[in-house]
Amino acid sequence: MVGLDIEAIAAGTPVEELVPVLDYWVGEDVDASLVIDATGIIYVAVEQERFTERGREVGQLLALDPSRPDDPILWSIDVPPRNGGDGGIWATPALGSGSSAGMLYVATHPGELLAVDSATGEVTWRDEIGWHAWSSPLVVDDTLIAAVDCPSGGGLRAYALEDPRRPAPVWEVPLQGGCIESSPIMWHGQLYVGSRDGFMYRFGDE
Repeated sequence: MVGLDIEAIAAGTPVEELVPVLDYWVGEDVDASLVIDATGIIYVAVEQERFTERGREVGQLLALDPSRPDDPILWSIDVPPRNGGDGGIWATPALGSGSSAGMLYVATHPGELLAVDSATGEVTWRDEIGWHAWSSPLVVDDTLIAAVDCPSGGGLRAYALEDPRRPAPVWEVPLQGGCIESSPIMWHGQLYVGSRDGFMYRFGDE
């Protein structure tokens, strides 16, 4: 992960003269988008398929402070494989807001949905959502939305965030045709998500 000085870029510094202000090697692929909170802390989700020594050293969910370039890591979490296969995280973590501020919601490739305290890295809750969880969770007001059961067909599950450290399931909608790898979005009160069966689905009241 590399960080560049925005002021230097805005001032017109040639690309070849830009010097990284943060350069941190996580050891494996990062397919997920970086997540940055209001204080500037960066949360990085990392795959685990090559099983490198560096990946074992730094973990698969990291909190980095870019103001400490020589030692940016604040905490990290290991996400090892279960029942064979790969470990780590392909999906982008969802950062809580409002009453769920200070929490991260993370879908892991081995098939767990985690609630993580963003200040400490403590995993406060886990739920099974099915192996191959590549879809990124979505926080809408006080509800967490996640794709589930990818190997067996797919669907969406909603959790209430009355206690943001321990989400509670409130509904689940199964799909008959395909795994959900895309990330759901909310638009005009409706949920939209693409499926491996070739269709785009809309969920919500008429």
